[in-house]
Amino acid sequence: MKRALDRGFDPPAPMVPARVRAPGGADWEALSAKVDTGADLSAVPDRVLEALDVAPVRVVRAATFTGALQEVPVYRVDLELAGELLPRVEALATRRPYVIAGRNVLRHFVVKIDGPREQIELRRPT
Repeated sequence: MKRALDRGFDPPAPMVPARVRAPGGADWEALSAKVDTGADLSAVPDRVLEALDVAPVRVVRAATFTGALQEVPVYRVDLELAGELLPRVEALATRRPYVIAGRNVLRHFVVKIDGPREQIELRRPT
């Protein structure tokens, strides 16, 4: 899948369609995901985790973007990213309104971000 970077961000951001559900659940939440190669783990909006009644599975110490460490719960969700289903993905909760697709998810894809053309390409390896 190839698409333009989202110009709603400055600089434009690599955003792709996503859907989230509780593992094996029936109800999906559709939203966008920001591709973030600097994030170890993915993150899902806390409002989505609450709406889908997803319970935490463990606690980890995570560093914020400022480097401060804090203990945070980890959840497991089924994540569909760019039309590809990834079951039982570990994710943190975020207050952002979109999914953050971290390296634990991106390792399943070939990711190409073309800054000058303002495009992202995300696909499964062949």
